[in-house]
Amino acid sequence: EWPASAHAFALDGLTNVTLTSRSRAGTIRAMACELWYIQKPGSGHHLLRVDADANLTFASSQLVIEHLALRDSPNYFIDLRKVHDVTIRHLDIRVTCVGTPRGTIGSLLESLALYTDGIDVWGSS
Repeated sequence: EWPASAHAFALDGLTNVTLTSRSRAGTIRAMACELWYIQKPGSGHHLLRVDADANLTFASSQLVIEHLALRDSPNYFIDLRKVHDVTIRHLDIRVTCVGTPRGTIGSLLESLALYTDGIDVWGSS
């Protein structure tokens, strides 16, 4: 069962960090199609969430996110909050459990996957 309060990656207070794939083909897959949509339809956590440092109150900054394939997040694939100086490039973001509508419960679950946003950014630069 998917943990009720868990993002796949939750990173706070980052400075001068690059998230990349050396092979430029690295995949991060959350398996939300199998584990999330059936258990908790209509809500979800993020594949990657980056936020400011809660204790020191400074924004995450100088971030690069590149050359990754992201699959099947329960909600936003990437949620960046209170960030500054972020570069995002060369990402392949997909929901893989979306099929042909068939009028079944399965197709209703698949339609929930259509409402996962790719990237949500709150910050500057």
